[in-house]
Order: sequence, then structure tokens, then C-alpha cells
Amino acid sequence: MAFSTLARRVLGAVLALVVVAAGVGAFLINRALSPGTFRPIAESQLTKVLGMRVSVGRLDIDLFPRPQVTGGEITIGDAGGQHAPSLRLGGVRIRPRFSTLLSGRPTIDLIEIQGLALAVRRDAEGRWHLPFEGAATAAASQDRPAASTNQPARPEKGAPVEIGEIRLAGGSLTIIDDVLPGPSKSAEAATVRDVAALVHATGDTIQLTALQARLGSSTLTGSGEMTRAGLHFTLAWGALKASDLSELFGLAGTAPIAGLMVDSERPLDLDVSVQPEGRLAAKGTVRADRIAAGSTVVTGVSVPFAYDGTKATAALKAERLALGTLTLTSVESDLTFDGTRLTADPVTFVTCGGRARGRFTYVPARPGAWTLIGAVDGIDVNAFLSANTSARDRLSGTGRLDVDVRGATEGPLEESLAGTVRAVVTNGVIRNFALLAAINRALGITGGGGKDMTFDAMSGTLAIGGAQVSTRDLILRMGELTVTAEGTLGFDQTINVKGRGNFSRGKTAELTAHAKTLRLLANARGELEFPVRVSGTVAAPRFTIDLSRVGKTAATNVIKKELGKALNRLIRK
Repeated sequence: MAFSTLARRVLGAVLALVVVAAGVGAFLINRALSPGTFRPIAESQLTKVLGMRVSVGRLDIDLFPRPQVTGGEITIGDAGGQHAPSLRLGGVRIRPRFSTLLSGRPTIDLIEIQGLALAVRRDAEGRWHLPFEGAATAAASQDRPAASTNQPARPEKGAPVEIGEIRLAGGSLTIIDDVLPGPSKSAEAATVRDVAALVHATGDTIQLTALQARLGSSTLTGSGEMTRAGLHFTLAWGALKASDLSELFGLAGTAPIAGLMVDSERPLDLDVSVQPEGRLAAKGTVRADRIAAGSTVVTGVSVPFAYDGTKATAALKAERLALGTLTLTSVESDLTFDGTRLTADPVTFVTCGGRARGRFTYVPARPGAWTLIGAVDGIDVNAFLSANTSARDRLSGTGRLDVDVRGATEGPLEESLAGTVRAVVTNGVIRNFALLAAINRALGITGGGGKDMTFDAMSGTLAIGGAQVSTRDLILRMGELTVTAEGTLGFDQTINVKGRGNFSRGKTAELTAHAKTLRLLANARGELEFPVRVSGTVAAPRFTIDLSRVGKTAATNVIKKELGKALNRLIRK
């Protein structure tokens, strides 16, 4: 019984000592975590990192789960306003090393800068306005005396405090654009959120490593640096979703492309710098397995680019480009964008077996406008027409196109498309022109059978405008027959072409031997000449010989009658 009483007394004494020791320890730790010790540390480190004098208004002590100090009510120079450029700070957390708390000069394991909100402004001239001047200014400002008692205290003198790690958490960067409206039709062109990084402050240089952030639902990783020469960041984008593209274009200072979608695991690598005077320069590479906008689809894309503050240049390579029903492969181009105009010169590609080279320009100002000047040689005409018109299997041959056309990116293409196309087709076949084929079989002009007719060459200059194509110099050469014509082809596929056919002198002699009155239709060169007309549609063309006009040449009804009989006999053979 006596032993039990003694044990209880000893246990009570031990517990009392533990309580006293814990109380003394808490008192000493609480005293060691006093604002007088940690405020100068927090203010000096934040001043060094942010590039301007920082004042911490409130410090709170937390003992559990481990001793630390949290600060709030932070004032940052003159940059804490509501309008860009501005800089605000949500809080700071300081975690000292426990073993050094009672040393009088504790070692800091972690300083966490929380909720840093940076807003920068891009003016109408493309200059960037930042709320601070950089690490060099910060280093100098630390040693300037405070102008008033409201200014932050000067850091303690003596040996510097040992800092283990400085971390940025929960930060954000908002781009305010003076010209370009953002996704919400406000001045906010883009916001990068959830910014986190490790901060290293050495002399006049502030480095950010293990940088992570989020743009919309897309992830960014990389590193950054702030020096006397300005800001420099190296970033890589994760998978880019369609909903994030407006903010990505906002970062670039341009309007987004409607309906654009990008499929890529790493769509963008970016190296960007901002000079002290506010000029931005960048370089990087755009990659994508697939880029789509409406009926335009590009696959296998690689675009290294560079921007010097006034002009952007790039080298485009794409495995395949589909423009509606037109497909281009092996696409390559040197690109230049000066802020108002995109130029692709030269642009080369392969389509329908033909190789093309040209110059393309695009002005994105509303309404957007484009021009294309170039040539494609060796093109499979039937493949080209089958892919882009309703004239499938109507005309075949090997073609060359010299193009000078322009249009707008808004509204139906047929309403804005204009310009000229010089077309030459050789070794071709016209299919399903029944009457023309019948005349060919009867007269033995050239090869071909059934409803088809071969020709040596067809050429013409096509003027595009007013939702139609017109020509004044169409020439079709088929053995000993040459047809010249003029007329229109509507975008609705209607045809209205008239012209004349001329037989060679040899074929004229052969034909007039069977119908001597046809000699009166010969022109001054001794060639038999007759008027022709093509009407209807591309899908169902009508080819006729206009006998009503023959009288104007022969001047007698007899000649018209004889010509009709001769042609009827020839057609029925």
C-alpha cells in the first residue's frame, strides 16, 4: 500500500515536471517565434524576391503540427493597386528549423510565398508594363533608409540568415490588354493560375525552378529568371484543350481562330523574355498530331518560330492539309507575321499528283482577307475536279494552273472569291459529250470512242468573280479541229459558252468534197468554220451547233440547208 502511494506521488511529480517543461518550452518557442525576430526576415526575403520593398502587417504563430509563423496584411511598395500593372500577395509562411529556434538566429527551412497575384498590361504598341523593375532594384532598395515609420524595417545586420527553401504557391498571372478583348469581352486577355515554383535568390538574379501552372485546364511546366536584363521563361504546354485556346491566343496578343482544335500531347515549347523597356521576344516550336478548324484539317504539324518584338517568323511543315475536299501533302512554307499580315513565301505542296509553289498572304483584320499567287504543274485534272466539283469523270488530262486569286475568311467563299487562273490541260479526254463524240466518229477528227473524245490541248484564262468563272480565250485543239470559245461557268455549275469550230485546210478539203456547198463556209484561210454552243450544267452539258448563225456567213438558206444535211449525215454514220 505504501509502495502504491509512493508510485502515485512519483508519477504525479513527473507529470508536473512534464507540464512545466512543456509550458516552459512553449513559452520559449513562442518567444523565439516573435514578430521581432521573423518580420525582418520575411520582409527582407520578400523584398529581394519581388523587387520592391515589402511590409508584413500581421504575424501569427502556429505551434502545431510544427512551429511556424504565418504573415498577412502585406504591403508591396506602390504595386498593390487594383489596376494593372499591379502586384498583390496573399500571405507568407515561415517554417524555422526546430533545433535552431533558441539560438537567437534561427535557420529557416522554408519560406512559402502564398497567393502572389501579378497583373501586367500590354499597351496598344505591344509593350509590356510590369509592376516592378527587377531583382537589381530590390537589392539596392534593401539598404535605403525607410522614409517613414510605415516603411518595412531594415533587415538585421550581421551574418545573413540561412534560408533552406523559398517556395511560390497558389500564384496567378493576369494579362490586361489595351486592344484585344478577352474571352469574357473584358480587358483580361488571359490568366495563368495555380502558379507554383521554387525560388532561388542569388545576387541580382532571381530564379524559378520546378515551375508549374495552369492555363484553363492545360498544364504548363518550366523555369524562369529575373535579372537586370529583364524576365526570361522557358515553358512547355501539356495537352491543349479547345476551351483553353482563347486564353493561349490572348497570351500571344491576337484573336483566336473560330472552331480551332489541337490534338497534341505537347503542343507548344516556348522560350520568352521581356526586356526592361517592355519589349517581348519569344521562340519555340508548335507541334500537333492534328489541327482542325471547320473543314480545314492539318496533320503531322511542326512549326519552329521566333518573335523579335516586331515580327514573327516560322518554318511550317505538315504531312497533310485538307481544305474541304482538296488535299495537300508535303506542305512546307516560310512564314512571317508583322502584326497585321501573315505571309507564307514560298509555300510548296503536292496535290493530285502535281507540285505547287506560290505565295500566300492573310490579313486577320475583320473581315479577314487572303491572297494566293502561284502555280501547280503536273496535276491530275480528273482527280482535282472529282475532289472539288461535281464534274467527276468529265474531264481528264495533265494540267498546269497559274493562280492569282483572293478572298475573305468570313461569309461564303463564292461571294468573295476573285482573281484569275490560267489553265492548260494536255493529253486529255472529254467524256459523255454525246453530240461532240458523234461528230468526232463521223468526221474522224481524232481518237476516242463511245461518248468520249480525246484532245491534244485545252487552255484558257479564267476570270473569277460574282460567283462565276468567265473566259474570253478558251482554246480546244483536237487533231484537225480547233474550237475557240468564250462564256461563263457559274458556281451553281451552270454553263453558258459559245464559240466557233475551225477545221484545218486538209480536213476542210476532205469534207467539202462530199458537200461542195460547204465550201462557201470556208474562211479567208480556207478553213471550214461553224458556230458552237455549250449550255446546261456541268453534270448534264448540252453541246449544239448553232445553224441559225450560219446564214450570216453563207448568206443563203440553201447553204444552211446543205450544211444541215451534211452534218446530219456525218453524225448518223
